[in-house]
Amino acid sequence: MTCTYTFLPGGREVQEFSLDGSTEEEVGRAVLAVRKLYNDNLDDSIGLVVDVRGVSVDFDWDDCILYGVRELPDYPGVVVLRTGS
Repeated sequence: MTCTYTFLPGGREVQEFSLDGSTEEEVGRAVLAVRKLYNDNLDDSIGLVVDVRGVSVDFDWDDCILYGVRELPDYPGVVVLRTGS
């Protein structure tokens, strides 16, 4: 698993996790861990996107979740949670 952090104005940050090469079991554990972090920090969280198959890799989730520039798309198998901004 690799993780990148992008720090944005206003004290915001974007965290991206790549699970390329992981087994299905490893992906499941990682997704559960990230969802727990998200749920445990709802006051500081704006959104969570889970796309284990990579079907939305070309979609600009930052514009959608952080800035509301785009509507939430309908990708099969992609879970999107948005708590606010």
